[in-house]
Amino acid sequence: MRQRYWILLTVALLIWSFFARGVYEFGWVVARRASEAVSVRTQPEVLRQDRSRLVDRATEQADEIDRYLDGRRIDPADPQRPSAPASSRQQASSSDRFEHLRHELRKSLRYPPTGVDLVSAETVLDESLGADELATYRAILLPTLPGVHASGVYLRPRAARDDQRLPLLIAAQGRIGPPGQSADGKLRVMNRSRRDLAWDAIQRGYAVWLPDFVHFRGDDIGVRDRLTVRAWESGESLLAIEIAKVVTAIDYFSSRADIDPSRIAMLGFSYGGFYALYTAALEPRLRAAAVLGYFNDRQAVLDASGPVGYLDWRFDRSRNLWRDPVVASLVAPRALIVQAGVQDQLFPIAGARRAAEETRRQFVDRGADDRFAFDEFVGRHEFDVARVLPFIDRALDFGPAQAPAGRAR
Repeated sequence: MRQRYWILLTVALLIWSFFARGVYEFGWVVARRASEAVSVRTQPEVLRQDRSRLVDRATEQADEIDRYLDGRRIDPADPQRPSAPASSRQQASSSDRFEHLRHELRKSLRYPPTGVDLVSAETVLDESLGADELATYRAILLPTLPGVHASGVYLRPRAARDDQRLPLLIAAQGRIGPPGQSADGKLRVMNRSRRDLAWDAIQRGYAVWLPDFVHFRGDDIGVRDRLTVRAWESGESLLAIEIAKVVTAIDYFSSRADIDPSRIAMLGFSYGGFYALYTAALEPRLRAAAVLGYFNDRQAVLDASGPVGYLDWRFDRSRNLWRDPVVASLVAPRALIVQAGVQDQLFPIAGARRAAEETRRQFVDRGADDRFAFDEFVGRHEFDVARVLPFIDRALDFGPAQAPAGRAR
């Protein structure tokens, strides 16, 4: 009887141990969410902007791309689009296999979009949104293509001198719908949370650019898929247009006296992680990139999402050639960190681990094994910026002594 008792107890413990980790991790996620909710309610007052302004800005972004695509017509006398990029931003290619691979990636993405060099004479619009005790905020509109602008909010630590050249962090958020309502019609630009792309970066002394991407038009959340198809039909790519906006922002901020052009990095979550990965692969001026809640076994993700899921990720050779580790290899020998939640319900952790291991081998092959890092943490489809910023600090050679006075690190 006693032996039977111990056998049953052992079996029960084995069963419990199988499920226990998931239970503990889920409890940790719930506890952290509750803690962050308290932090947001008790945070210092930060700048709030009109919700209607955010919606209008997103709608105008979609309308601009729609009008741009309306104007795209292929000349029957010259039906072939150039296979090599025409932009003066691109450096001459070497003959090595990585430059050849980068050239092929541009072809697959149809990058750069037509007309990217035709808008340099247009005026940049720069408007102050206000300030709080942490940062100053400016809305900036940058001409990118004929009739198409890159827009976003530029945040700068309040403690920084006007002439202080700060490192720039481009922070790309994930795919979102229209922002929620509030009692006064205003929304915070950032929140005190590790799941806010800008908060910790501002604390550490970074200037931050929060770019707008097309995820909705008014209350229409299906506009992105329609623009994706319209772009293909026009011989263009929505992805190329959006990446061109980021590159335009890099051009602009590299020319500003208050930004150090040698210290520009990009991080992004989910869809923003896609943009961070692909922009870093194409744009050598990004010294570091952080890909949060995106990096994975891309073939498995696409196969599991049905025939049209993630439609804008289904470009030429995206399933068989442009797996995430292959794109990541084009970032090396520059720095790359990828982060994944162990309970991510969209992109399984097993796929992230496989892709990260393959990427690590790619970086080792290029003599840059210390320039790649994989961070997994207890969380769902979310991110923890504070865990990746020390890696970016090291990649940019940015330390406490260089941060604006008065900023905690």
